[in-house]
Amino acid sequence: MGLFLACVISGILQGGTFALVSLALVLVFRSTGTFNVAGGEVMIIPILAVAMWQKAGLAGWLGVIIALTLGALLSLGLFFIVLRHTIGGDHMIALHEIAHENAFLH
Repeated sequence: MGLFLACVISGILQGGTFALVSLALVLVFRSTGTFNVAGGEVMIIPILAVAMWQKAGLAGWLGVIIALTLGALLSLGLFFIVLRHTIGGDHMIALHEIAHENAFLH
């Protein structure tokens, strides 16, 4: 019974993660008219920051706050530097800018 319960909880958590990622993709597409797939790269940087923070033995709640702030600043910076100029323009230009954004984050 314990294994079954662990699998159910794991499935709910993974499903919730996929739902949040899909919600982010829809929100970005509806607001900018551009299909932006850089969400994974933008999300991994705060996740790695929290992992390093916890590995150093520091308070987990403070690492989460710092990671959320880092993610918000990174997202805002990429929007104002890269994506803002593609709103309402040609979709191929937007895809080209998103490819450069992905290459920058890698």
